[in-house]
Amino acid sequence: MYSRQEQIASYVRDQIVAGRLVDGSRLPSTRGLARDLGVSRQTVSLAYERLLIEGLLRSEKGKGTFVTLDPQLIQARSSRPDKQSYAGSTVA
Repeated sequence: MYSRQEQIASYVRDQIVAGRLVDGSRLPSTRGLARDLGVSRQTVSLAYERLLIEGLLRSEKGKGTFVTLDPQLIQARSSRPDKQSYAGSTVA
């Protein structure tokens, strides 16, 4: 079983790899997504941080968190076996 943080990161990652979240897409605020999913803000912040480290997201202070695409990175991600996705609310 994956932690909530891992489930959220996996769900967002899967949306990016599938092309449902495209370069420049703004993600919901950590506070808003946490409220919608019924988890702590820290859980969402850690999930976003993981994706920032992986190079899938970028953060602009005062503006938000955005998808940033490196085609080679996306290709590598899409060839990995699928992990469990978060079954909660839609992230987009």
